[in-house]
Amino acid sequence: MLRTIAAVVVVCALNAQAQSVSLEVGGMRAGVDVRMEAPVAQAVVEATDGFRLDWAPAMTARLAVSGPVGLGAQVWCDGRLVGQFAVPFSWDGRPGQVCRVLLATPDGTLVLDRQVTLAHRRQVTLVAAVQAPPPAVVVMAPQPAPMPVAVVAPAPLGMPGPDFDALTAAVRAEDFASDKLGVIRSAIGTGAFLSCAQAGALVDLLDMSSDKVEVVTIVRRSLVDPRNGFALQSHFTFSSDKEKVRRLLGP
Repeated sequence: MLRTIAAVVVVCALNAQAQSVSLEVGGMRAGVDVRMEAPVAQAVVEATDGFRLDWAPAMTARLAVSGPVGLGAQVWCDGRLVGQFAVPFSWDGRPGQVCRVLLATPDGTLVLDRQVTLAHRRQVTLVAAVQAPPPAVVVMAPQPAPMPVAVVAPAPLGMPGPDFDALTAAVRAEDFASDKLGVIRSAIGTGAFLSCAQAGALVDLLDMSSDKVEVVTIVRRSLVDPRNGFALQSHFTFSSDKEKVRRLLGP
């Protein structure tokens, strides 16, 4: 006689792990490997210099800024402005993407400048520990024009002075051009941002024109003021190299 035995195993766990479960049905013993998946618990990362990051599960790699309400915001990724927002807001990016968040009051005063790395299927929420601007006293008038939110552009910013001095010292310490370029490539790979003036200083540390062009190739997507890219051409002697720089930086 053939006997069909159906067994249903329901497993609930708080931590994801694999276990072997032994079942005995009708005198027959069998081993079953069960993988238990658990939801990822929310983790909160506290900081002490004016902001807090909250991580939570999400459907995408999402950046959110929840406060203070009333500030203006810019989000920069890969050296490009990807959006301007009014707090609170959320924006979907790519896992592993390093984003720079700038928050400013309506009068243009920069109050926060932080880098945040996005994660797969996680929402990272940034909360700035600053005072929101008090509401303005507005005299009622017929059909008043809306007041735009002014945000400070990061053009004058870039790598902090001490960090850039350390970078240039490390480049000078190398004897070979390939090693110098490797140091610059490593710095940019960590999510560092540069101004065009700083990029020009790095170009001057290389001797061969082809190596100088390679510096621009490495840093071009990490420039906070790409509109000033024309200034990089003054660091090159030959017209052909200047044309290569123009093509790398775009119109």
